[in-house]
Amino acid sequence: MYVAEHRSTIVGFGSVTPTRNELRAIYVDGSWVRRGVGAAILKQLESVALKARCQYLELESSLNAKDFYLAHGYIELAHATHGVGDAYDMACILMRKQMACAT
Repeated sequence: MYVAEHRSTIVGFGSVTPTRNELRAIYVDGSWVRRGVGAAILKQLESVALKARCQYLELESSLNAKDFYLAHGYIELAHATHGVGDAYDMACILMRKQMACAT
């Protein structure tokens, strides 16, 4: 997990699970969107995946984050739903990015 801070305030975070080729999450505070925070977190998480020799990363993107991931080389696989606790299911998009792993 990586955390982005500004003056001791968390402005974003993200996590990756290389053993499952899974980008778990990237969240950025609304006032910090489109300021490079998400891209910086994604770069760090992809670096972890590369070091772990992941051939690809997959994620369940929220609908509003789809364009962010497309801009960073992810492709859309399918529309799905993601359970949010016991409360409800959230529409999401399954996405994948092939990683350029060293052999």
